[in-house]
Amino acid sequence: MAKPTARPIRVLTGSISVAFDTWLPYASGTLVSYAKSKIDPEKIQFLEPLYKTLPRAQLLERLSHTDVLALTCYVWNESINESYTKLFKSLNPEGIVIWGGPNIPKAAKSLDRFVRQFPDVDCFVTGPGEEAFVSLLNQMIHQQQKHEKRSVPKTLQAQAKLFPEGIHTNAYLDGTFDSILARDKSLKVSFETNRGCPYSCSFCDWGGQSNSRIIPLSEDLTHRTIDFLFSFPNIKEIEILDANFGMFKRDLVCVEKMFDAKKRYQTDPNISYSGLAKNGSKYLPPILNLLHKKFNMNNWQLKVSFQTHSQNVLDLAQRQNIKNEKLVELLQFGQQSGLSVCSEMIMGLPGETADSWAKTLAQDIQLGIERTRAYILTVSENTLIADPAFIKDQSLKFKNVYFPDFRDLYQNQDLPSEGQQRHRVVFACNSYDLDELKKMYSYWWFHHTFYNAKLIPLTLANLIKGNTSYSQLIDKFLATIPSGSPFKRLHQQILDFVEVYFKEEAETFVDDYEVYRFASGAMRFSDIIEIKKYKKECGDFITEFFLNEDNGFKASKELLFKDLGSWDTSITDKKLRGLSADIRSQNVERNI
Repeated sequence: MAKPTARPIRVLTGSISVAFDTWLPYASGTLVSYAKSKIDPEKIQFLEPLYKTLPRAQLLERLSHTDVLALTCYVWNESINESYTKLFKSLNPEGIVIWGGPNIPKAAKSLDRFVRQFPDVDCFVTGPGEEAFVSLLNQMIHQQQKHEKRSVPKTLQAQAKLFPEGIHTNAYLDGTFDSILARDKSLKVSFETNRGCPYSCSFCDWGGQSNSRIIPLSEDLTHRTIDFLFSFPNIKEIEILDANFGMFKRDLVCVEKMFDAKKRYQTDPNISYSGLAKNGSKYLPPILNLLHKKFNMNNWQLKVSFQTHSQNVLDLAQRQNIKNEKLVELLQFGQQSGLSVCSEMIMGLPGETADSWAKTLAQDIQLGIERTRAYILTVSENTLIADPAFIKDQSLKFKNVYFPDFRDLYQNQDLPSEGQQRHRVVFACNSYDLDELKKMYSYWWFHHTFYNAKLIPLTLANLIKGNTSYSQLIDKFLATIPSGSPFKRLHQQILDFVEVYFKEEAETFVDDYEVYRFASGAMRFSDIIEIKKYKKECGDFITEFFLNEDNGFKASKELLFKDLGSWDTSITDKKLRGLSADIRSQNVERNI
């Protein structure tokens, strides 16, 4: 009598996106697509990938029909992955859990720490995962055929290839995402034309993960993917994942293909990108012109990733082969083309001081940048900042800050939030301690409130371009604020947050949502809502301060009154509602 045929091994992959958006799980889809091309479909059944947090009942139903759970790990979803893993193991103790992705450390000591921290995970995969994933699945197929218990190695170092050989399709074109595309009414999607980065910035794992190389996908596959994505009206945003988009001529061709598809399908998704060519390119100007003039950019801003204007800090950050002068050329092109331009900075890089940070903010004003976007330095795995030699050389002091998972505040669902979000932060180094950080964040609070949020941008620009010391101006302003003033209260709130977040201790546990919001986004437009409540009091103090000649700052009365006169139009209720909503999306942003 013939033995019954064993059922396929059921594999559930997941790349859980941020709480505020619905992104197709590109990383999971990439694994599934490659595995489907290599493995007999009678041996493996790939379930629809997880791509957003689910209510407990739905999640339990999905997990109860799963043999292998494979999750992509990023900084923002580590806690939710841990929760899903524990639930899965409670339902299926013999099930296999695999974690991969950029948050899995390569260094042996760090990986050992990860293994101990997450004991329910059966296998950690480091590096590009397609071939490693297929290898693990084939191992389990072999074990099933031999009637052996499923087992996998605790860690698996993927081969150095950025792409496996001979990729001719992807998760969009082979049907992996068909069920999601047919069901969801509003989706965001990502695709890549190449992998890797030629640079090795100390705070970023992009170059390190790729050994500072760039490997392209075939243009034919890229163009077929573009045609497919533009054919769906429910795809509301398309993000290009390349680290240095615009570096090659093929990138210009890519955008031209996107415009052609947009016209043929009459769809209008928002277009975004992860990174532009760091040192500029002759192809960037026509690319940016085409993107800006022919596509929906959703109030798009040209983002210029300076990180800092301090050369010493840039050198320590391993940015020697990225020239800020080239980025200034990109900035000037954007300004001349009528684009809205913002800079991207990282607060607290090794080597930074409060004085150098104030000079960086002042240089943004001198360059005519409309808005500075600053992000708190968080330490990612597989970066130079996490390297023991760099840590010793710069006397870096780290700690983990833990927050509850606040997703349920936004999604109003019964979510399995048993884990905690972990931020790994630098609270001291050769160039700063807690007091210096407080001063740094004081300067940021002033700049963000009075320049970014357009309280007195013309006045500040005129003073800075007249060689006024930004740090001295801010120090004087903060020292002059009377007790009981809204400005005093808001500034003190920032200092209190810094005290909690960066105080020197082994680890910090915080359940204050306001501290979480500060730590996750450092983009605090809610202050402007508070200032509007006391508009006359705040306006009177600003007028008294900037027109008081004893302060040593020769503010233009005409520009100051023009600034103050614009408050009714620049700080409207409608804009405040938009800024308040923007707080939520800012919370999830990280170093780029």
